[in-house]
Amino acid sequence: MSELPEGWARTNLADIGRWSSGGTPSRSGADYFGQGIPWVKSGDLTDGLITRTEEQITVLGLKNSSAKLMPRGTISIALYGATIGKLGLLGFPAATNQACANVVPNKELIKPQYLFFYLMSERKTLIDKGQGGAQPNISQEIVKAHPIVLPPLNEQRRIVTKLEKLLSRVDAAQARLATIPRTLKRFRQSVLAAACSGRLTASWRRTHSNNEPAPARLAKIKQARLALVRSDVQAAKISKTFSEIESQADVVAPRGWLILRAESICDFITKGTTPNTKEITSNGEVPFLKVQHIIDNKLEFWSLPCFVPNEIHNGVLKRSKVFPRDVLMNIVGPPLNKVAIVPNDFPEWNINQALAIFRPVEGVEPEYLQLILSHEETLEHVLQETRGIVGQSNISLEQCRDLLILLPTQAEQQEIIRRVKALFKTADALEARYRKAKTHVDRLTQSILAKAFRGDLVPQDPNDEPASALLERIRQTRDATGVKKRSVGR
Repeated sequence: MSELPEGWARTNLADIGRWSSGGTPSRSGADYFGQGIPWVKSGDLTDGLITRTEEQITVLGLKNSSAKLMPRGTISIALYGATIGKLGLLGFPAATNQACANVVPNKELIKPQYLFFYLMSERKTLIDKGQGGAQPNISQEIVKAHPIVLPPLNEQRRIVTKLEKLLSRVDAAQARLATIPRTLKRFRQSVLAAACSGRLTASWRRTHSNNEPAPARLAKIKQARLALVRSDVQAAKISKTFSEIESQADVVAPRGWLILRAESICDFITKGTTPNTKEITSNGEVPFLKVQHIIDNKLEFWSLPCFVPNEIHNGVLKRSKVFPRDVLMNIVGPPLNKVAIVPNDFPEWNINQALAIFRPVEGVEPEYLQLILSHEETLEHVLQETRGIVGQSNISLEQCRDLLILLPTQAEQQEIIRRVKALFKTADALEARYRKAKTHVDRLTQSILAKAFRGDLVPQDPNDEPASALLERIRQTRDATGVKKRSVGR
C-alpha cells in the first residue's frame, strides 16, 4: 500500500529477528540420528504450530552438522521443493534441515504470531521472487530482503487476536466443507446399490407387467450373443456360459431379472494397446483414449486430446477399436470404477492398455451397463482376489468377463437409467454449490490477511507507541552494542 496507517512503519524481514539456516547430519554417522533433539524437515511444516517431527537427531549429530538448536517460538519457512513457502511455528526447541530458513523474532519489535501471519500472506509473492526449474526455490537472502509493514506492538496484539478468531472460523468452515465430497460419494453409491439390486424400481415393477418371461429373454440374449461369435470354439464357450449362469445360489435377483456374466451380454471384452509414444500426437486422425480422459464417469477428450494415425489404428491397434455407445472401464488403478460411454464425436476411437471395452449386445442398454460397472460392489469379489498382493489394484480381462451382471428387462433398464440420472442431477447440483462455496472459503484467508496488513482489520489507537520509535530504539541498541564490541576488540 502507498500510505501506511498512523503509527505503522516499513522495514525488511532481515531487521525483525535473528535468521539462520538448518543442516543435515551425515547419514553415515551411526550416532547422529535417534532419540534426542527434534529435527524439523520441510515436510513437517503445516502452516501451524509444530508439535511433532518425523525424526530426531542426537547431540552428536547436532555438533557434527550445520544444524542449530532453535528456541521455542522460532518460525521456519520452506525454501524449496514441493513444500516451498510452507510455514511452521516451533512448539519446542528443535533443529531444522537446510531446506528451512529460521527466524527468531525480536519480541521487542514484533509479535511472533504477527510475523507468522504476515509471512503466510506474502507466501505467493516470495515464491514468485524465487528461482524456477524442476525444483523451485527461494533463497534466505531473498526472504530477508523482503519488505514487511509493522504496526505498533499493541496493535499487532489486536490484529493477532482478531486473525486467530476469524481464521479459526474459516478453518471450521473448511472442515465442514471437506465432509461433503465423501457424503456425495456415499449418496451416489447408495443410489447405484438401489438401482443394481432392483430396490430403486420395486414400485415400478408392481405397476408394469412383464410380458416376456425370463427364459424367453435369456434365449433372446443368447441368440444375440451367438450371432456375434467368430468361431465354433467361441460359440461352444458362450453356450456353456449360458447354461452355467442361468442362476446363482449366492445372488438374489428380483423377479424377472437375469444373472449373467459380462461376457454373456457383450460382443467382446478386451483391452487396448499403447503404441510407440511418438505415434501419439495432440492432433491427427483417430482419437486415442487414456484413463485420464474419464472424469466423473464422462469422457472429457478435449481436455487432453490425443490421436494416432489411421495406419496404426487399422494395424497394430485394430483389436482395440471402439465405437460410439461402447462402455469403457479402467482396469489399472487405483482408483478403479472409472466408467464412461464413448460419445459420437468421432465414428471410431482407440484406447490404451489401461482401459477395457464392454460392447453390450441388443437388449442391454449401455447406460445400464455403465451404472452396474460404476457400482463398487460389482468389483468387490475381484478386489478380494487381488487384495492380498501389495499395491495390486489391476483387473484382468478374465475377471472382467466373469463379472456378474443382474439384468432386468430393457424397459426396466430404461426406467432405472431415468431415475438414476434424476438423482445424480440433484447430487451434481449440490456438488456445484459445494465447489462454489469452497472457492469462496479458500479465498477468505488471503482476503482477511490482506485486510489485516493494510490496517483495516482493527482500529488504530493514537496512544500506541509508533513502530518507527520501536525500530529506532532497536537500531540504537544495535549500534551501541556494535560500538562496545569494537572497543573490546581493541
